[in-house]
Amino acid sequence: MDHEQKIARLLRLRDRVIWVSAIGFLVWQGGWLATDLVTAGLPMMFARFASAAGGVLWAAATLALFIYYREVKKARAGAELNDELARYRQDRAFLAGYWILLAALAGLLGLEGFVAIDPGVLLRTLVILAVVAPLTVFLWLDRDGEAAS
Repeated sequence: MDHEQKIARLLRLRDRVIWVSAIGFLVWQGGWLATDLVTAGLPMMFARFASAAGGVLWAAATLALFIYYREVKKARAGAELNDELARYRQDRAFLAGYWILLAALAGLLGLEGFVAIDPGVLLRTLVILAVVAPLTVFLWLDRDGEAAS
């Protein structure tokens, strides 16, 4: 496998790890959020199961991230994978995540004036957005990442 093929493979692996991380975190914390919203019975069991499954998925993605970094180091591809375009996309994703979080905060605070919202639900919703939004935006910006290399 030549160096360009290794870079392309590492880009695909990075994107998969980020997707699994985002989905795992969303399911984990979304399930936990659902346990705050439902009372008991089957919906509560489903929410707890989803939260546990998402937590396992999030943990697996974290382990996959360590494997990815080891592969990057072994291929000596850190500079190529973290070039100016990648940094630009990371910065844009972070900025977009900030604005998404700010808009959600404003919307939820406005809604709270009409409907009582539990503070735990409010905070958990914002944490979910704070993590998932930048990851998703980065993947959207980097959707042609393989073609760029």
